Amino acid sequence: MAPEARAVSTLAAPGVPLVGAPPPPKGMVTFTVWDEIGVGAFPLGAAILMAGEPGAGKSVAAMILARAWSAAGRNRVAWFALEEGLDRVFERADRLGALLGGVMVYQSAAMAPIVPPGWLWVVDPIQGWRGSAVAAMQEAAEELLGAVRTGRAASLLALCRVDKRGRAAGPRDVAHLFDAELYLERRKGEKDPRTVRAAKNRFGPCGEWELTWPARKGAG
Repeated sequence: MAPEARAVSTLAAPGVPLVGAPPPPKGMVTFTVWDEIGVGAFPLGAAILMAGEPGAGKSVAAMILARAWSAAGRNRVAWFALEEGLDRVFERADRLGALLGGVMVYQSAAMAPIVPPGWLWVVDPIQGWRGSAVAAMQEAAEELLGAVRTGRAASLLALCRVDKRGRAAGPRDVAHLFDAELYLERRKGEKDPRTVRAAKNRFGPCGEWELTWPARKGAG
């Protein structure tokens, strides 16, 4: 069954809040990709595509952003977990100190119409929104970017797989629609540090930066 059609009977409510743990000690999270590439506090109205291989850390980076957004009082976060189960999402959030009530988890794109306006949308991954076929990817991008343009979503972070050439999987015209196209990458034979490469960046320079990664068990 396609991810966008999966049943959400496991949800006790339309969205499940990530709550249950106190905030982490100051200085625990040192992942500063958003500042390093010039995105800063992730501007309102931004649409960013972040791609990488499995295990590169896309979901970790997105979770840290969600935690910072929620902690800063910039309204809530709608996290669309379109491939992972709730247990996995909660486990990662617990490791990163991101168990905050301001982050709501949805397991189907069909739940998007009930998300209140003005929330940050995190889509993990964009291929799970309508499918990975070319037409489905184009439809997903148009729908998600439309949500930002109309204010239904305050901003958008869409996570994306990569193809065999290391580019964001899907038609190139989809990637070009986003304000920034980022790639999380690992150096061959190393687990840390990792790098972020901006192939396109409306908010700052393009290039490659080395990252300081938070202490954790595993990555997403």
